Amino acid sequence: IDTMRAAGGDIRRLVAVGGGTQGDLWMQIVSDVTGLRQDVPAVTIGASFGAAYLAARAVTSVGIDEWNPVLRTVEPDSSTRDFYDQRFALYRELYSATAPIAHALAQSSRREPEN
Repeated sequence: IDTMRAAGGDIRRLVAVGGGTQGDLWMQIVSDVTGLRQDVPAVTIGASFGAAYLAARAVTSVGIDEWNPVLRTVEPDSSTRDFYDQRFALYRELYSATAPIAHALAQSSRREPEN
């Protein structure tokens, strides 16, 4: 989301799809971390359903809310914002500190094993 916003994207909400929609806790964490509400549609299988919608949209004027209506919305809990912001800052430090090691491990796994 930070990258999309830095590129000029105006993100106001998320649409939750995929396996993450199976757990209320995970969806609440995503909304809390991003500060964005998430709409949960009737069908949450994601990419294939989205592709089918785009195909249908090419030949008809059906709207996404008619095609796949929102069943519920997850609102961010602003009381958790500081908690997640502090941990995100620590995560960014951890990532920067361990990225060279992760890249070295990935590179070494591409090599042929020695006999």
